[in-house]
Parts: sequence; C-alpha cells; structure tokens
Amino acid sequence: MPRRAKHGCSLPIWQDCSVNWQTEERNSRPFLLSHLRFAQELAEMTPVLLVSLLDVIVAEVERRNLQRLSIFGTRVTMETNLFGRLQHVEVVSPSPEEIDLVANTYVRIVEDEQASQHDYENLRVLAHTLIHRERLDAILLAGTDLSFVFNPENTDFPHLDGARVHIDAIMRRLTSDGA
Repeated sequence: MPRRAKHGCSLPIWQDCSVNWQTEERNSRPFLLSHLRFAQELAEMTPVLLVSLLDVIVAEVERRNLQRLSIFGTRVTMETNLFGRLQHVEVVSPSPEEIDLVANTYVRIVEDEQASQHDYENLRVLAHTLIHRERLDAILLAGTDLSFVFNPENTDFPHLDGARVHIDAIMRRLTSDGA
C-alpha cells in the first residue's frame, strides 16, 4: 500500500511523495526528481490530456521572443533555470542574496497563504533592479503562489506570469475540446 502524504497523494507510483513542504527548500533535489517522475508517469497512465505547466511556460517564452530573463519562484526553480527547460533563452541568475530573498519570501507566502505589502514591495523592487541592471526582457514569475503577490493591476514591470499562462492554456484546451 502506498504511503499517503498529508497533501493527498496516494498513487502507487509516487512512493516517496510524503514531502515536508517546510523543508522542501532545504532538500529540494529528491522532491524535484519525485515530482518530475510523478508528472511524467501520471501523463503516461491517464487518458486525460494534461496541460504541462513547464511546456506552456516555454512556449510562451518562445512566442514572446524573450531573450534574457530572470526567474522568481522556489529556490530549486530558480537554481535549475526552470528545471533545465529554458534552452534557447539567456537566464540571468540573481545574486545569491537576491535568490535568498525570493526563496525565503516564497516560503513565507506559502506558509502564511498570503503575501504582505512588505513581500510585494521587496519583490517588486528586486524585479525593477534586475530588469535595469541586467537589461532583462522580463521576469518569469514561475511560482504559482506568486499570484498572492502579483496580479495584472499591480505588476508594473515586464513579466511572464507562469500561473496565468497555464490557466489560459487549460481554458483554451477545455473550450476547444468542448466545441
């Protein structure tokens, strides 16, 4: 019988899904491998067409012809350049201190299930700093929990919202399949 994580995972293919979200940032490699293996195996076993978040983000980066960007998300997402999926783009990494700021803010947002004004200001200022200092085309908001921070009305820097493009792709798929 598979172990069941507190997050509800019970598929036998994900024997090691009992990840502790509070330690994921510190020990992200095993979780990353489990997560990617789980997604691939789930896609192979289900008749339901899954819309891959990573595929959608990569396609949108290409569609917008973004050449230079930085990533905001979990530490592992930033340090692996979106899990190695951004092949034809120059991903400019923030400094180690800036990565810490984003990663620690992200963990706090997940734990609190909300973002504070302080979180918003810190990430917004960092985004502007990186765009100007590194001459970036955009900041890739690659963490779904960043939707607690940024929305179309308050995001005043060039960006690609990964959660938004994923939702849009899912909705396009749902409406095109139903027609």
